Amino acid sequence: MAPRSNNTAKARAIALRIKALQMKRGKKIVSKPAVEEIDVPLQSTFAQQDAAPNKAATPKKAQATSKKTRFRLAHSNKSASPKRSVSKQAGKSKKAAYARNVGKSKAPDEEDNVTGGLQLLKRGMVTMNRISRRLIRGKRLKVECNAQGEPIGKAAKEMQSYIGVLARTRIPISIKDWRGVKLDEKDKIWESIEEAFVVPKEWKKLVITSAANKWREFKSKLTNWYIMPYLDNPELLEFPPDDYRSIDQHDWDKFVADRTTTKFKELREAQIKKRKENKYPHRMARKGYANLQEELSETIPIEELDRATMWVKARQDKTGNFNGPAVKKTVEKIDKLRQKLCEGEVNSSGSDDILTLALGNPEAPGRV
Repeated sequence: MAPRSNNTAKARAIALRIKALQMKRGKKIVSKPAVEEIDVPLQSTFAQQDAAPNKAATPKKAQATSKKTRFRLAHSNKSASPKRSVSKQAGKSKKAAYARNVGKSKAPDEEDNVTGGLQLLKRGMVTMNRISRRLIRGKRLKVECNAQGEPIGKAAKEMQSYIGVLARTRIPISIKDWRGVKLDEKDKIWESIEEAFVVPKEWKKLVITSAANKWREFKSKLTNWYIMPYLDNPELLEFPPDDYRSIDQHDWDKFVADRTTTKFKELREAQIKKRKENKYPHRMARKGYANLQEELSETIPIEELDRATMWVKARQDKTGNFNGPAVKKTVEKIDKLRQKLCEGEVNSSGSDDILTLALGNPEAPGRV
């Protein structure tokens, strides 16, 4: 009977250590019945040993069984602790309230370097830290291009994201127009891209243009998300958004003052009406036609990827559906024109291709 007493003592010692560790971490202490449950499998195990001496387990095997029992018991106590689940739910409710901007108080798990402004993003702003880590190692990614000299591939998408980060963090939002940005600042964006990626010199204009577009989109996002919905609560506009901590307080004050003027509100309404005139919005996001063509070329011959096919594919979702009756009607018109072209009823040459005939308006000069 010596093995039974030794293993029982070891089991009790481990249970006591679990209790002490839980007390130290501030969790629920394992109750006395839970400690007594440790001895139950051990007693039943040794009872089976007395009943069947030929199949009796060695002390080492009994010790392994008791370890499994203690591991299962300890984890079941953790998962069944009501105090743990309640605190977890309370933490989630606090974060949700903070995300809804009920107040400007700091969430419990937030960092200390908060701005005091609004927080709406769930995952925070994109910072592209992996590029910074590559820069430390002196590694650069090579960006591929297609036959037209346009950037394509995974590295090209990563470059576009990094251009957006540079535009947001280096160009002040207080500047009203991109033409007011100093040339030195634009050159610094291009130099940063050259440090992180292997790109040809001819892409400088492309990178600067992309930075301008992303900078304007960022300012529009700040206006639509962080200013216009809170015009009736000026106290929420006192500080830069906590989602974008790179914004300077002085630049934020000037930006808010400009976006809340009557002149800007009238300009904004005019731009909203103009935006609604776009009946055929695409679904490519940052992919662009170049990357879309690269993807489609894996399954469709490059000769069949004309402007009409690219236009249709750019407006399809993952299930093949189209957003809005106007897009669907134009797609049906393109199919009919293709059929007439095969039958010789319609001629397509130069700028009067199928897409131009389907849309009913000529292509802009220099785009053919």
